[in-house]
Amino acid sequence: MHVRASTHRILNLAHSLSRPRRLHWMGQGPHSIDMLCSLGHQAVEAGLVHVASHWGTARFDARLFNALIPHQYLWLPLLDGEEPPFQPLTASSLLDFSLLEASARPVPLMHTRDLMSWWEQQLPTGHARAADASDLFTKPGSLVHGGCFHLRHSFSDVLEDTAALGVCLSMIGTGAMGFICSQPCELCRFRVSVPGGRRCASCSRSKQTVEPHEQKAAAARASRARRVRAGAPRMLDDLSDDVRASFSRSIASSLWAIGTGCKVHTDWLRAVRHELESAHLADALLPDGFSDMSYLDQIRALQSAFDQNECDYAAWPLKISTAQAWLQSVTAVRSRRRGPGPLPDTLALAKAARDLLGSGHSKQDVAQALRVSPSHLSHLLRRTAGHLGQE
Repeated sequence: MHVRASTHRILNLAHSLSRPRRLHWMGQGPHSIDMLCSLGHQAVEAGLVHVASHWGTARFDARLFNALIPHQYLWLPLLDGEEPPFQPLTASSLLDFSLLEASARPVPLMHTRDLMSWWEQQLPTGHARAADASDLFTKPGSLVHGGCFHLRHSFSDVLEDTAALGVCLSMIGTGAMGFICSQPCELCRFRVSVPGGRRCASCSRSKQTVEPHEQKAAAARASRARRVRAGAPRMLDDLSDDVRASFSRSIASSLWAIGTGCKVHTDWLRAVRHELESAHLADALLPDGFSDMSYLDQIRALQSAFDQNECDYAAWPLKISTAQAWLQSVTAVRSRRRGPGPLPDTLALAKAARDLLGSGHSKQDVAQALRVSPSHLSHLLRRTAGHLGQE
């Protein structure tokens, strides 16, 4: 009974470790609810402004901005011809803009577990299907979409400061923090790293190390991500224009879809197809009829083939060419393998060890002569026993 219980605990632990950690990009400390709500407001506004400028290709359209507003109480409609709101993602606007009263949140600071419990209590029952529950708390884009969905539908008639509005805005702000902290994977360089980490989900299982100059760059990126999580207001002013533009595009594409066949979609698809023409390995990963799909289906296909965490639609042409280079290097590495089993160098080392042991040397002396540890020597002999016995 004791052995069975221990095995059950080990299996549960292994299962918990295999699942993505919820809100893991947010760090361990308590988080300001007012700051997350304000960041959530700015994030939606960034997406609104981007779409209202026809996805960054034309002048700002106030009427289109008003038509997209998810909640009239939180975003006042603009007059026709009025300029867009303030530049999103600035420290001064994040700290000085008083959005909701204190009654809209239970306490000023919360840990991630408290945040999720608060959201679950305030949102309608069954707001996330069982299959989507994991994505909701592990993918920034899902949080942004979920919070905006409830602002537009579940709480569209709420016209006062309530916890429901605070929940939606803090969900969006938490997802937006994941976009701000996103970095390219330190190994493959074309996927987005796991939010809060330095490698993507595929490369995180690899023991491969990076070059010394890449290690320094990775350390700098990790330090920046920690500073963003620890003090977002201080870091927002340090964001480059490219990062701000990418953030706006990521929010916009998480909330709205580009119209299939419009000029913006046509130009984007032309750039993607141009890269695919010279990237045969990457093109082979996409389904047949990719060019004839709707924009949303094309984005889903690209994410499934290359990078689940990429939400910036403008990043895909460059990402495809970078993915092609990565796939070529992976193919080259695989071609150097000579089938299953140990490599020739490993077999040669094991044969030398067996010869020395057969000559009467102790395992300790053999390990020292071959410059390996005794435990490594034992593992080497066990692994190659069948292969050496066939010679």
